Amino acid sequence: MDWLVKVLGVIALTLALSGQAQEPAAVVDSPPPDPYALANDWWAYFENAGETLPDRIEVFKTRLQSSLEAQSSSTFEETTNIADEIKQSLDIYFALKNRNPAQNFESPVAAEHYSVATVLDLVSQIRDLQLEVEIEREEITHRETAIKRARKKLDDLKAAYFELGNRAPSRLAKGLSIIRDRLRLALAGEEVRLLKPQLQGKEEQLTALRDVLNTATKRLTANSKDVEAYEKRYEFKQAEVERLQDEAAFYRLRGAGIAETPEEHAQARRFRQRLVDFDVRIASAELARSKAHVAVALTSRFSPEAEAGDNISLTDSLRELKELLKETDKLRLTWRRGTDNERESAEAQLSLARDQDPILANDHRRRVEQADETLAALATLREHLATGQMLADLAAGRVAQEEGTLAVWLAQFKNTLGHFWAAVAQITTGSLFTINETPVTLLGLFRILMILAIAWWVSKIVRHGLDRVAQRSQVMNRASLYTVGRLFHYAILTLGIFVGLSSIGLDFTKLALFVSALGVGLGFGLQAIFSNFVAGLIILFEKSLKVGDFVDLESGVTGEVREINIRSTLITTNDNIDILVPNSEFVSGRVINWTLREAFRRLRVPFGVAYGTDKDTVKKAALEAANAVPYTLTSPAERSPQVWLVEFGDSSLNFELVVWLKPEAVKRPGAVQAAYTWAVETALNKYGIEIPFPQRDLHLRSGFRELVSDSSEPNRDAEDQSTSNVAAVSKS
Repeated sequence: MDWLVKVLGVIALTLALSGQAQEPAAVVDSPPPDPYALANDWWAYFENAGETLPDRIEVFKTRLQSSLEAQSSSTFEETTNIADEIKQSLDIYFALKNRNPAQNFESPVAAEHYSVATVLDLVSQIRDLQLEVEIEREEITHRETAIKRARKKLDDLKAAYFELGNRAPSRLAKGLSIIRDRLRLALAGEEVRLLKPQLQGKEEQLTALRDVLNTATKRLTANSKDVEAYEKRYEFKQAEVERLQDEAAFYRLRGAGIAETPEEHAQARRFRQRLVDFDVRIASAELARSKAHVAVALTSRFSPEAEAGDNISLTDSLRELKELLKETDKLRLTWRRGTDNERESAEAQLSLARDQDPILANDHRRRVEQADETLAALATLREHLATGQMLADLAAGRVAQEEGTLAVWLAQFKNTLGHFWAAVAQITTGSLFTINETPVTLLGLFRILMILAIAWWVSKIVRHGLDRVAQRSQVMNRASLYTVGRLFHYAILTLGIFVGLSSIGLDFTKLALFVSALGVGLGFGLQAIFSNFVAGLIILFEKSLKVGDFVDLESGVTGEVREINIRSTLITTNDNIDILVPNSEFVSGRVINWTLREAFRRLRVPFGVAYGTDKDTVKKAALEAANAVPYTLTSPAERSPQVWLVEFGDSSLNFELVVWLKPEAVKRPGAVQAAYTWAVETALNKYGIEIPFPQRDLHLRSGFRELVSDSSEPNRDAEDQSTSNVAAVSKS
């Protein structure tokens, strides 16, 4: 068995040595890319080179130089520049290919004890590292997006390259361009490869620092020296606040004066920016003073031998710090926006006045410098806000710990709710767009919708109340109350729109020109809608049409009016079909209103009887038919049913039953007409009165029999039968 193992080992060693010898041979034998005839897999020459990459790069450079020497002089300069960039990129590619990603950062270890200052420094480290992580993450995203775009562009370039002939003059330049762009892609890919582990390491370090921070907040300690240091800091910041307030008050007393010349305007703008700078510095000093005050009360809780801070209420100082943080953060955003605008304005005017008026240019330059100073002060204020928030969280935790377990849970819940509310507030208070320099936020839009909903609700209550009054009152006109309700509806909605827009700070006086132009545009673009709206108002005020009327339009629509809206009127036919008719049709077209002044209507039912029928009997039958129908109005006497003989027809005496209908029958013309027709026919049959109908006689010429006799004999039986049928028809 030993000899078998030795034999197998020799065979394996031989195969391994042969593989190692063949691989370099394959590498050396691989031809370099030719710019005149690039293959689809030409990049594998560099990508799969392994340790022979430097040799392959040198071979390719030699091949590239020979290709440049063989080209024409017309494209020499262009191709030479591309070739130089390719050579530099190959060297950089080799350097990046051999570079390893940065080593992972060492995880920090939590100490046994932490002071308040150390915890605040740890918070600053976390914030700075968080900013670096966000920047690098965004950088990687941008580079990956650029790689995708460059790859698409490279594919288009390769497609154009393969369309050219093998000896086209521009083939060398395009081939070199493909190599250059592919090298750019490779360099970008290598940079992303090196950046990702670095980003991952920083993310791990950030997570570790946050864990250390959580541990540090539980291991806070302090001594009497810490308390004394914060007491001195508090006194120093108190003096600084008073000094800045006095200096700002004295500066305000000087005033900017009345600006008349451009130089005076520039100086006035700088004066106002200087006042903003004072406000920012005072806010920073007040925050530092409030933080020192909280730190004195907090450190005294961790220092058993310290008694100086025991008389300071941690709860009160914490409440003061939180209110100051909230107010200052809002002011900071306003100051930052105004300072950015001031700096942009100063730079623009400085560029215009630099070559024309040196004195004015100097004033604008001082404006830029003042804006830069304010921006630096705002950056300091931002740091105070961040550390102040962390100190407030520490103090809140200590207060909750002193008050018990339930208070700790409530404090955590309140803290979580506060962060959630801050995130929601940041989303809802962010500007979506501006109208006449008035920012419109999501919260503002929600406020407008709520006001409109309330206006709609109030309008609905008012209209419902008017409907109840109309139903209960017999004196008041229901149509008039409906008109009043619609007017209230439009007025309340219009008021709601104005109140809603005013709630977001929109100034309507500045929108007069815009509204005028919008009105003209709407007048042309929405002419039909405005025409229908005005027609609806005319209908409501004129009272020629009201809810409950039964109308017959020129277009053939017949039905009861149910609603009169802004654009159209709802009509319900007797077949229970709802039809929306534009309001303008009621103003410009012919409208038959069956119930405009009163609900009574006269109906005529035509019928005919045979000549020779007794007229009195016909009248009696028709009146009985009218009285049998429940829709007939029998009083007053002048509106009682009547029977008229109206025409001597071709084959009948034509009568009309004239009846007045009750109000409930007016809106059912089809059913009422059918009921009277049915009753008249029944009454006529009762009295044996004949209803004539047209009759026709068929006359055949005398030659018909001779025509039949000429037919063949076998068909005699059929002819006799046909003759008998014809005779029967003639008799009839």
